[in-house]
Amino acid sequence: EHSSHRHTCVPPSWAFAIAHRRRIFATRLPRPFHIPTKSRMSEEHWLQLHEELLQLLQAEGLQEVLDQKEYHLLEEGDEVLCAIAERAWSQLQAGTSEGGVGCKRLYAATQLCLAISKGKRAEASGDQELAREALRCADMAQIVGGTVDLSCETADRLVHWLQEQGHLPLKCAASDGDRLNDDIRQVSLPDIKLESTIIREFDLSPEDFKTKYFKTDTPVVLKGRAAGWPAYEKWAKASFWVQTVGPRTFPIELDNSATAESLVEEPMTMQEFVQSYLQTDDAGKSSANKVAYLAQHDIFDRIPVLLDDVAVPEECLRCGGVEKANCWIGTAGTITPLHFDTYDNLLCQIVGYKYVKLFSREQTPYLYCESGKDFSSTRAQRNISAVDVENPDVAKFPEMAKAVGYDVVLSPGDVLFIPQRYWHYVRSLSPSVSVNFWF
Repeated sequence: EHSSHRHTCVPPSWAFAIAHRRRIFATRLPRPFHIPTKSRMSEEHWLQLHEELLQLLQAEGLQEVLDQKEYHLLEEGDEVLCAIAERAWSQLQAGTSEGGVGCKRLYAATQLCLAISKGKRAEASGDQELAREALRCADMAQIVGGTVDLSCETADRLVHWLQEQGHLPLKCAASDGDRLNDDIRQVSLPDIKLESTIIREFDLSPEDFKTKYFKTDTPVVLKGRAAGWPAYEKWAKASFWVQTVGPRTFPIELDNSATAESLVEEPMTMQEFVQSYLQTDDAGKSSANKVAYLAQHDIFDRIPVLLDDVAVPEECLRCGGVEKANCWIGTAGTITPLHFDTYDNLLCQIVGYKYVKLFSREQTPYLYCESGKDFSSTRAQRNISAVDVENPDVAKFPEMAKAVGYDVVLSPGDVLFIPQRYWHYVRSLSPSVSVNFWF
């Protein structure tokens, strides 16, 4: 019925992003040690976690940070945990051989211990700032090491406590005395010349989608398909993001471009991200005035309440079911370089506008995806093009002139079907929020 190689590849977990961007943060890693499922940890649980941390230290060659004959986490508390976390974090940032999976697990373990320790003391003392520190630790444990269960549970408990104490929800504050616009949507757009547009369909049934486009590996824009979602209006408000997930920490890419050299990834709260980068004044300028991106983030795993605002497209369910959903939130000017994924993809534009350029797999010989001495070793997965699509270096990549592609501007509510292994390049034309479903 369809190509036999669908869903036979390794799930692309960060797909092109791992290869192209220098990332410290990870998605799901196997849980590095047993964690009890209750937020209130008994002394027995603390001792068990302490012992397993020591084993991780030894396995990762970091035992000098914590001499198990002289120090005990239960006695020394946050100071020792912070020392371990700082060492692990410095190795991750340096990109050394030691900064691998084990180092991420180690960092996550110490952050989780700190979250529980700070959280218990915050509840006892009523200290909201300490509770926010604990919440940040719980978030960092998850986004770096993928320790989902207890870090989510701990974060939820802290958020609930802050709400009970009247410290949440947060408000969208003014910046420099000037009120920023709550609506992050941008009306005026730059002119984009489209060379060969993608087919657009209105009111296409899921069954017709499967027959006409999914089975034939043909891209299509489903116009207005997501316009009825609650997210269509709610997610366009800065106040929604600040009030719903304002104190939570996320990995934000700064100064994103078509090359990885200028990319910096920084953890910050959603409130900081929204008010510094997404909200604009009446002149259309943000306080930071930089490009910033929460890219390919598994926000629904961390903030499940957001699932109430979207609907899994029926097209996914008719064609095998959803494998993974990601959220993309950013300023104008964010760029996802030309690449392909190993799953079929529905890119749902919720807020703002995006320009997308696509090439079929038959165009691969012209797209310079091979690795080697002439191209960055980050392209070893062979699913990323070395070419800047909108500004190609014709001297270095002369064959690119032969590539025939399609392009489209996605408007709010539009859904783009990108067949698996179809090359695509994406640039945001305005502040933007998108969700994609791999299936």
